[in-house]
Amino acid sequence: MSKYIEPLSATLNGISQVNFLQNPGFGLMIVVGLLFVDVYMAISVLLASLISYLIARVLYDDDFAMTGLAAFNSVLLVLMVEAFLGGFSSILYVIPATMIVMAIQHLSKVLLEKVNLAYFSIPTVLATYLMLFIHQIWPGVFFSDQLSFKLTGAFDGLDFSFGNHFFISASELYLQGTLLFSLVLILAFIIFEKDYLLYLVCAYFFSIAIFYVLGFAFPLDVMGFTTFNIVLTMMALKAFGFLPMNKEIILKLFLVTLAVIITKFILDYLLGLIGLPSIVLPFIVVTECVLISRNLKQARQVEV
Repeated sequence: MSKYIEPLSATLNGISQVNFLQNPGFGLMIVVGLLFVDVYMAISVLLASLISYLIARVLYDDDFAMTGLAAFNSVLLVLMVEAFLGGFSSILYVIPATMIVMAIQHLSKVLLEKVNLAYFSIPTVLATYLMLFIHQIWPGVFFSDQLSFKLTGAFDGLDFSFGNHFFISASELYLQGTLLFSLVLILAFIIFEKDYLLYLVCAYFFSIAIFYVLGFAFPLDVMGFTTFNIVLTMMALKAFGFLPMNKEIILKLFLVTLAVIITKFILDYLLGLIGLPSIVLPFIVVTECVLISRNLKQARQVEV
C-alpha cells in the first residue's frame, strides 16, 4: 500500500469505527456529512483520527493501527466537544485533547484486557471529565464558549431533529446541517451496512415509545443523547455477535433500549449529585454487563 494511501485509509477507518465498522468509504461519507454540519468539525475529526493513527503506529503494531480502533475514542471525543460542549477554542487543541485520550486509552487497554474486558468509550469519558475539570480552573483553555449543558447530568440545548437520533451530530445551532448529515449517514449505511438501519430505526421508535409509557414530556432535551447511547450499545453488541438477525431480534433490541434508558436515568441522578454528565457511560455499563455475563456463562460451561 502506498505510503500516502495507508495513513488516509487508516484515518478514515478510525472515523468509521465510531459506528463499529472498519470501512474507509464509510468514514469518508461521515466526513462529507459533517461538512454540512460544520467544516471545523470535519477537519477536527480528520485531525484527531490521523494523530491517533500515528500514535498507534508507535504504541501498537501496524495492523492494529490500520484498523482504526485506536482512533475510536479520539473521534468520539471531538464529536462530543464540537456538538455539545461549544467546540474547542482552537483547532490546535484537538492535538492535546487527542493525546490525552490516547494516553488514557492505552492505560485502559492494558488494565482491562487483563480482566478480559473491552475499554470501549471509557477513555472518552475520562478525558472529557479531565477537560471539564481543567475548564473549571482555567475557563477557555479547551472550550471556546460556555458549556452548552449544565453539569448535572442532563444536557440542554439539544434539538429533536432527525439527525440526533441516528448519530451524535450537532446541537440546535446546526438544525439544517443535522438533517443533511443524517441523510448522508443513512445513505452510507444503505451502501455499506444495510442491517444497521434496523438498529437505528428500532432505537429511535423504541425510545419514543418507552418515554411515552414512562410519562415523560415529548420532546425531551436528553432524548437525542439517550438514543445515541442506545445506538452505540446496539452496534457494539452486534459487533460482538450478541444481536444476530433472527426471529427474536426485535425483542432483543427493545430490551437493549429499555436497559440503556434505565441505566442513563440512574447514572444521570448519581453523577448529577457531583455535577458530572453521564455522557456515554450508559452504553459502556450495559455493554460491559453483557460481556461479563457471557464470560461468566462460558466459565460455567468450561467447569461443567
